[in-house]
Amino acid sequence: MRYWVMGLWSDMACRTGRRAARVCRWSRTRGFGVQSPWAYRFLREVISEKHGEVPIGDLLLKWQDENKTRKSLAQLYFRISKDWNVASWGLYLPQPLMSMDFIKAGCPRSTVSNYHETKNIEKLCRCDVVVMTCDQNWEQIFNPFAAYSTPKSLLIVEHIYQSKASYRTWKLMQQNEYVGVSFDLYDCGLLFFDRNMYKREYKVNL
Repeated sequence: MRYWVMGLWSDMACRTGRRAARVCRWSRTRGFGVQSPWAYRFLREVISEKHGEVPIGDLLLKWQDENKTRKSLAQLYFRISKDWNVASWGLYLPQPLMSMDFIKAGCPRSTVSNYHETKNIEKLCRCDVVVMTCDQNWEQIFNPFAAYSTPKSLLIVEHIYQSKASYRTWKLMQQNEYVGVSFDLYDCGLLFFDRNMYKREYKVNL
């Protein structure tokens, strides 16, 4: 009984935190105060743009029973895949199938592999885009990926507000010398590795 109550309290706190974050981030999500032309375009045309998702109607139907957060993340990956147009995605997720479907829909030429079971960290870290979580072994993935990174590299970190430990991990990633621009979307974070851009964080809504 105690664990059920604790779980319910945690879920309520998460929902309350998300609602508060959405209110605080609304103006920035619309692009107000964003000075960088690149960040403004990415924010408006990739993060916030929902009108270009007609081609994934069948996928939305296929995965209609998934929870809202997971579907929202998968649709974001579709838009990033379509915009970023890179050769390889590497996922380190326990349940990757929906994300893989949406990524392939965005850019059919991209290879999309899940390394969670094989734990082939070396191949994972050579991918152009990596999707991971803030688990206890995050440094085993983050450090080599950052070292191999190019201006087209992108790291997506899911559930950065899931716990205090997750948020601390996210902040450590942001502070890394290889990281340039980052987007805090609450349900996930995006880290870009083009060091010609000023290090800057944008807290916006997904």
